[in-house]
Amino acid sequence: MPQVTQSPPVIPPRPANSPPPVWLLLCSVKDPYNLGTIIRTAYYLGVERVIVTGTRCDLSCTVSKASSGTLEVTPVFAVRNAPHLLQSKVEEGWRVLAAVMQTDNADSAMLPRMPVDCLSLTSPTILVLGSEGSGIPTEVMDCVTQGVYISPGKWVDSQLDSLNVSVAAAIVIHKLCSTVEVDS
Repeated sequence: MPQVTQSPPVIPPRPANSPPPVWLLLCSVKDPYNLGTIIRTAYYLGVERVIVTGTRCDLSCTVSKASSGTLEVTPVFAVRNAPHLLQSKVEEGWRVLAAVMQTDNADSAMLPRMPVDCLSLTSPTILVLGSEGSGIPTEVMDCVTQGVYISPGKWVDSQLDSLNVSVAAAIVIHKLCSTVEVDS
């Protein structure tokens, strides 16, 4: 069974014409089915690195099964100090994008946000997704440079205010990885 890799290996140089890289940071995703589904989606849609942080489920047979075996070919990295990683990437010119709610909340009221429909890949990006219950930790949100939200349908009951983390991941990753802005 694959194990979480503690430190990322050196990445070979990227071809000059390749799109900017997309990494995925998962904060405390505890459900093995969600984790497996996200790993499969990330691999299929072209995310270069999956990173986990916080209290999370183990990389178990259940995760592998939910990933349809993708876990066997996808390295999953762990980071203890996610804010440090994010700050260093921002200094290198990366965008740190977080899946957020459409309406303001105390942790991200000042964060610029956009609907997923307006999202494009213009620079190296780390997409941050939170756990099923508590979302993204405040210390990680403090490092986020932009929020992205998925607008609900017209007649959604106000008590249903979010999507399952694996569904939200699929929607945002697909939009992010399929819409690359190229300099002319």
